[in-house]
Amino acid sequence: MRTTHDYRAVLDRLVPVLESRVERREGAENIPAATVEDLHESGLMRMRVPACLGGGEVDARTAYDAVERLSYLDGATGWTFMAGANLLGLAGAFLADDAVEEVMSDPRSCLAGQVAPRGRAECTGAGYRVEGSFGFGSGSRHSNYMLGGFRETRDGEQVRLANGVPNVLVGVVSSKQITFEGNWDVLGLQATGSVDYSVVPHELPAGFTWPLFTGKPRRGGGFYRMGIFGITAIDHSAFSLGVARRALDDVATMAVEKKRPGRAKLVDDPVFQFEYAQAEASLRAARAFVLDAIGELEQAAHADEVTLAQRAAARLAATHAARTGIEVTGVAYRYSGSTGLRNGSAVQQCIRDLTASEAHVFTDHNSWRDTAVALLGAAPDTLFL
Repeated sequence: MRTTHDYRAVLDRLVPVLESRVERREGAENIPAATVEDLHESGLMRMRVPACLGGGEVDARTAYDAVERLSYLDGATGWTFMAGANLLGLAGAFLADDAVEEVMSDPRSCLAGQVAPRGRAECTGAGYRVEGSFGFGSGSRHSNYMLGGFRETRDGEQVRLANGVPNVLVGVVSSKQITFEGNWDVLGLQATGSVDYSVVPHELPAGFTWPLFTGKPRRGGGFYRMGIFGITAIDHSAFSLGVARRALDDVATMAVEKKRPGRAKLVDDPVFQFEYAQAEASLRAARAFVLDAIGELEQAAHADEVTLAQRAAARLAATHAARTGIEVTGVAYRYSGSTGLRNGSAVQQCIRDLTASEAHVFTDHNSWRDTAVALLGAAPDTLFL
């Protein structure tokens, strides 16, 4: 049965509390434990879990709005939330019944990790012997399960799909079978705790896996048929635009009073006015592109008629949002002067977080090329978006 959470009202109540806890300082490794607890207690962490499992099973716009708003208050909070809520929802939709029952039995269950195929899964009949080393376990400190991408092998030989691409399994592994490296020392997104981790070689039941490229959701509606990358496009877009909006709003507030000796206030500076207007237009245009692309993809998913071009548009919108976010926040940082220069400044944290996030494999330079060939109708059959 679908829940009736008013997630907008939940966020209205919760955002001021969460923002009061934000620590913009060197050395912050994770978001506060109280914030994690509030995300669970409020129902936000399960807003994407299928309704049949007691989750919110929200639509794409509601999912987008939550990530954008939490990222606006703090990049690390938004990033950590988007990773946990996304992966928990995917696990609820794609795992087999026995596995999903175990994962969801803990009301504080949370997932972290990545699906890059850096692990190996040797078929044993009833399951797989899995092992591998992975990176970017955002939110792993408070997660009791970790994801990994595992190349399937049988008798030591790589299993391949009809198009020749190696079959990759998404595996959900108990954190008890994980070694965490604790090596997250970076420029931005410091408080996401995105450490590297290794899966201890062990037997993983088949129900705790699903095929990355060919898997179909076992439960839930059209939202999950957007596909793992389609859903991820929502998150990266909302994160980038939420953080950039915070930076631009902050410099607009500063501009009313900020001035250098002998100069007009920043708000009256025609050069600032020109660049601010361009940044505002770019940010609004990027957001409109995102909402259009994910809306079209979700509509097609409900009809089970998703095309490669629609997936490419959603991925392109996310990549464009990441690039636009960097450019817009650069304007905000440049005009924030010594305020943005100082550690602890929200504007400084915004540009650091976006610099880190844009380098993510989901929005790096390869995404421009991959989406281009898809939209041009020249994509090889090995392209997965």
